[in-house]
Amino acid sequence: MKKTRILILGIGGVGGYYGGKLAARYANSPEMEIVFLARGAHADVIRQNGLQVFTTQGEFIARPHLVTADAQMAGVADIFICAVKSYDLEESLKQYASCIAPHTVVIPLMNGIDSAERIRALIPAAEVVDACVYIVSRLTNPGIIRETGKISLVFFGNGNPHNERIKSILRLFNKAGIEAQSPPNILQIAWEKFLFISSIASLTCYFNAPVGDILSDPDRKDMLLRMIMELESVAAAKRVQLPPDVVEKVMERLASLPPETTSSMHTDLQKGGKTEVDALTRYVVITARELGFAVPVFEKVLNGLIQPNR
Repeated sequence: MKKTRILILGIGGVGGYYGGKLAARYANSPEMEIVFLARGAHADVIRQNGLQVFTTQGEFIARPHLVTADAQMAGVADIFICAVKSYDLEESLKQYASCIAPHTVVIPLMNGIDSAERIRALIPAAEVVDACVYIVSRLTNPGIIRETGKISLVFFGNGNPHNERIKSILRLFNKAGIEAQSPPNILQIAWEKFLFISSIASLTCYFNAPVGDILSDPDRKDMLLRMIMELESVAAAKRVQLPPDVVEKVMERLASLPPETTSSMHTDLQKGGKTEVDALTRYVVITARELGFAVPVFEKVLNGLIQPNR
């Protein structure tokens, strides 16, 4: 019997959490093989000790079928979960293009609203679904993932929740303890997430401050609100139908976060590394311009991020 082969590219906070859940549930399964695409010290620790995942519900150790950076060893995926940083997407996927066949379902669990579009442009033969994820989880040390948020939700699909392949993947995820859904309005849900992550990621970096510091300052909170409204205008111009109360819902979700919460983009900025400013901030400014209008708050924040000595 042919095993279902799931490859996870990007074993960081998101890929490590969900890949860890899958690897733990399907360890030694006669029907499933979970492969981590990883390299360096992180890969070495996982091979030797497994991936240690600390969640808000407890901890577990996941031991995937294989940990490799070699595309040939990894083989062809039935399901390919892409959880890399947006700035690494094209370069990373080119290395593993041979792992993706026409029958492969690619699920991008990434920040940014255009990930699926970018993957389709790079590998047009693959079946790439739209997706978004809500989780606060970090790679804290090689081989160690820590979840700190109160929410862990995955949404993915092709707009047809009755599609048999999508339903089978959904069952695999749910059996692994992953709270996943495949709604018919996946693009709407992805845009709701983008309103959330784009605005708060941009502002936590702009002010070099966590969520609580932004929400407790009236001027900063007003700036956040105006950014979410600008994003709502971009979505409307792209003919994405969002709920009439979407701005309020996003603000409520942000208020529910622990005050010390920050964005992964802010964490990357603090480490002095690359950030996802192109996918989360610049994208909004460029897209609005292409659609014929301005987003002045986003423009101000983008200028501050690319010229930090403002």
